[in-house]
Amino acid sequence: MRNAPIRFRMRFRQNYLLRLKAAHDYFPGSVRFLEAIERDLGGLSVDVERKRISSFDTHTKKYLAGVGMTGGDRMFYHGYAKHYSKWLQELLKSRTRIMVIVEIGILKGTGLGIWSVLFPNARIIGLDIDVNHAKENLSNLKDRGAFVNSDPELYEFDQFLDNKSLLKTILNGQKISLIIDDGEHSSAAVIKTLESVVGHLDREFLYFVEDNRHVASEIRHVYPDWEVKSKDQLTIISQNKRRVSVLK
Repeated sequence: MRNAPIRFRMRFRQNYLLRLKAAHDYFPGSVRFLEAIERDLGGLSVDVERKRISSFDTHTKKYLAGVGMTGGDRMFYHGYAKHYSKWLQELLKSRTRIMVIVEIGILKGTGLGIWSVLFPNARIIGLDIDVNHAKENLSNLKDRGAFVNSDPELYEFDQFLDNKSLLKTILNGQKISLIIDDGEHSSAAVIKTLESVVGHLDREFLYFVEDNRHVASEIRHVYPDWEVKSKDQLTIISQNKRRVSVLK
């Protein structure tokens, strides 16, 4: 009976997701919308085979070989929908404008699909050390309603490297309005990625770092002029003082 509470929680979660209406029945960017669109685009994926890793990854080879990857779990299973809904409100006021959105750590591309529905005219860029999972799932995501106006751009990206030149080539002078780091999750990888993207951020950018409970304090130290908020395992970075004051 030891596992009964876990089974009950999983059954409750599954029933909750089943009861949600289709995403288009909710207001774009609302908590229910974000939970529903993640489900509608395929939802939770577990034990995805890890085919490629960085030579700088500090995990043991035995660990990496034995632990599959998980995706499609940010909005509901991690409970980040309430935070995304709250912090995206400024961008959502002009959600149809042209902007650049970058996600790092894309796995099967569910997150990219969410941004394509939420911001239909955005240039959406996916970065990962292995983009093949997303490429293989692209037609499925399009069948489910993602990428109506344009396909995402997918590029191989090692978070442990200096990627300033790579990003300069990819962006070609454009600035990033929204960036999501759901990649390797270690503080070292997060900070190295920040160093690469800092020169490519828009004047009023919004930056989410997922699944790292401790990196917020390090980011505050390295970038004291930024506003850095920590909510559970989610870190939210913004240069926009007005947005931060409203959302405190």
